[in-house]
Amino acid sequence: MTDTQSVEQGAEVAGRIGLVARGVVYCLLAVLAIQVAAGDRSEEADRQGALRAVARQPFGTVLLVALTIGFAGYALWRFAEAVLGHDELPKRLLHAARGLLYAGFTVTSARLVLGRKSGGGSDSTAKDWSARLMEHGWGRPLVVVVGLGLLVGGGVLAWRGWHQTFEKHLRTGEMTPSQRRRLPWLGTFGNAARGVVLALIGLFLVRAALDFDPNKAVGVDGALHQLADRPYGTVALVIVALGLFAYGLFSFVEARWRKVME
Repeated sequence: MTDTQSVEQGAEVAGRIGLVARGVVYCLLAVLAIQVAAGDRSEEADRQGALRAVARQPFGTVLLVALTIGFAGYALWRFAEAVLGHDELPKRLLHAARGLLYAGFTVTSARLVLGRKSGGGSDSTAKDWSARLMEHGWGRPLVVVVGLGLLVGGGVLAWRGWHQTFEKHLRTGEMTPSQRRRLPWLGTFGNAARGVVLALIGLFLVRAALDFDPNKAVGVDGALHQLADRPYGTVALVIVALGLFAYGLFSFVEARWRKVME
């Protein structure tokens, strides 16, 4: 076995562990979103809120350590795809960006394990960097561009989910006929929900830039709360929460059947 094959095998194991950790966090995020729909605003409905909810459980530290390892595994897998994969350069850069994102989640989770503050949630982060950018003349246009990019990204996620383009990454030949029919719909529903949340974040970023008010920028938590405050928002938020839970379950499907190192 060559060194490259050894690295790829290690990255595959790390990636599958990482997909399980991603699934756990999305399922927890869905539970927090349901709580928001029920009127409970005591916890931030984002990844940091989900991790803090884990920390409060019996054996919470052990669970956080496991999630930290999972996030690190996901990051290593994406970095391996960026370096060793066979994709074109844009996709390699996207893999690297995802690796950096999950490296950040790893640090956040590790800080909670060590009992340190993990920083602000998604809302405060969005407001802070929006305010910093708007201090410069080119900042407002840049925030608009980022917001529009997130709006488009939300639409792309929903499109990919509906057309089930993710199915090409699954080893469907190893599934039973029933699994091949039913399991991909978890990805469809889940990606649609993620698309809605991403589009809402983008919409509020554009609004913040146009109104020159960084306090109108939101993260995942703010997007879910804004949705809950709209007419019929409770019903819409419950649907989105169920979609996020479906994406968590689909992450477990990917952990089992995804072609991790393609």
